Amino acid sequence: MKNRKKLINVFNKISFLIDKLVSLISHISVFLFALMNGILLLQIGIRYIAGFSIGWTAELSRMLLISTTFLGSIIVERYHEHMKVPIVIDRLSDNPKRILAMISNTIIIVVMLVFLYSSYLMMMQTRNVSMSSMNFPIAYIYFTLFLCAIFMIIVKILKLIRTSLLLVDEELVKENLTFNKSN
Repeated sequence: MKNRKKLINVFNKISFLIDKLVSLISHISVFLFALMNGILLLQIGIRYIAGFSIGWTAELSRMLLISTTFLGSIIVERYHEHMKVPIVIDRLSDNPKRILAMISNTIIIVVMLVFLYSSYLMMMQTRNVSMSSMNFPIAYIYFTLFLCAIFMIIVKILKLIRTSLLLVDEELVKENLTFNKSN
């Protein structure tokens, strides 16, 4: 019992740090999204007014779209807001739901490990390759994917631990654990 309380305290501290990082990622994502919209408006305005297009705006807006999409996936995953069809899951009692969540989280962790490895390989292969209209390495796009995979793995591991603890001692966890109380 005492060891579980210590584990829960450590878990809560890690969860607090993750929440702070997700908050920072959220602010960065909003900034990048606003920057992307500004660049797109610039591109449209110059094309309409001057009749020509600035080449780097399309590449930069594409890069920002990819970055905001993957950074947004971290935020969505942290707060358990991904789209889901709960037709079968809602009919199950708590423990079968938790077991399915653990299986799902384990599968996602494995997939994200493959994604992490693949994005690392692409990052290394493209570190000396620049975009065609900007002197900006393509590796930075893959670095965003790499970071996304790391954060998704961390969040999924925390969810896996929380679900495991709920199976062992539901009352202790519900009273003391702060990570993802919506579960």
